[in-house]
Amino acid sequence: RWEATGEAARGPNGERRQFRRRFPTRRAATLGAAKLELEAEEAKKAAPNGLTLSAHCESWLGGRRGNLAKKTYSGYESVFSKHVAGDPIGAMALTDLSPADLTAWLERVGRKPGRSSENLSRQTLLHVYSYVSAALNSGVAWGLLDANPLRLVETPKVTADPSKIKAWTPAEARRFMAAVKASVSPNKRLWWATFGLILATGLRRGEAAGLMWRDVDLVARTLRVQRNRLAGETGTSPTKTVRSNRTLDLSDDAIGFLTELETIRDDD
Repeated sequence: RWEATGEAARGPNGERRQFRRRFPTRRAATLGAAKLELEAEEAKKAAPNGLTLSAHCESWLGGRRGNLAKKTYSGYESVFSKHVAGDPIGAMALTDLSPADLTAWLERVGRKPGRSSENLSRQTLLHVYSYVSAALNSGVAWGLLDANPLRLVETPKVTADPSKIKAWTPAEARRFMAAVKASVSPNKRLWWATFGLILATGLRRGEAAGLMWRDVDLVARTLRVQRNRLAGETGTSPTKTVRSNRTLDLSDDAIGFLTELETIRDDD
């Protein structure tokens, strides 16, 4: 006996689907294999016809929940909700998407108002493009698409504008710290020491909020960054990448601010 196998489109969760037939002779199996290929192609075209871009993005993202940092997952979720499900393209069948459809969609997204400008920034538009492209790449991997049609659409260009990159000078940082110290707020000591530590170490806001005393070694003059705390969250989470975990050498200024924070903790 001879057996011929043909592979159809993968299911929505990536599971393999195969056709198998047995034949009494090699010649019959060869002819049968060719027929199976045609059946598989027809199934590939028909299977995902009811699967919309919005439904696919939702299914794909749901499968990645445990592999993405909470902030990254929220970013994907926000993009899909606002710019895919909230747009006519979200209702289109995955297999009907064309580069022209996706180009028109990107133009609509780009005309949306931004936080501080008339339209969305090019950087935001690039994020939208990249997130949806990643979801469509999974459609190719799952056998739902032959190719990612978004790859035929020009990637949004982001031009760095040095004039928009602003950083305090040492004099400005000193003025800020003096203003905090002169504040009449009852918790000004806490904020003065916290802001001072951030300025002295370059900690990100989430890293500073997630810092614990067991991460600090005042004798060895080091500070370990190994967790993050998002705005509005009560708990902490691991840093976004392994490279974000690092040990910092503490300057005299940083030691002074940490000592002040330790005193405030002991007083409380």
